[in-house]
Amino acid sequence: MTARLANKRSFPHPPHAPPADSPALSIFSPIIQVFSRELQRQPDFDLLLAELCLDHVWTEPSKRDSKGEVANKMFLSHNVLSQDFANFFIGSLGQLRSIRVVHTVSNITTSGTMFTLSCRDAAPIRDGDLTVVLGLDNSISFYSGHVKCAVAVIAR
Repeated sequence: MTARLANKRSFPHPPHAPPADSPALSIFSPIIQVFSRELQRQPDFDLLLAELCLDHVWTEPSKRDSKGEVANKMFLSHNVLSQDFANFFIGSLGQLRSIRVVHTVSNITTSGTMFTLSCRDAAPIRDGDLTVVLGLDNSISFYSGHVKCAVAVIAR
């Protein structure tokens, strides 16, 4: 056994943790005690209960976009058939990109082709039921998923 390995094994705690008699630990110990009492009072309390956790939503390959454009807005929407869509508005390109999202038992995947629409801006309305899009010709379009529902033209 080398001297370095012997030194690592002799630590009573990990190098990042304060020692048991540290003043830093005494600051947090009342909080830890109160928290553990709360857990004892509520045994059904689960700290890790989560219905949905999005760690990584989307990555666009740099080969497809030579400029490496990043989305200004990202929002989820759905159509009248309750199909979910992930929408990405890229302001510098003036594009709204949308793709269908499929929920399965084990994970969330994308389905179908990427829908690309040239526009000035886009946003979800009515809790994601519709997507309002400001077109390049100053028209306002309403989309349900990838289907255009209505158009309003505003004269200059």
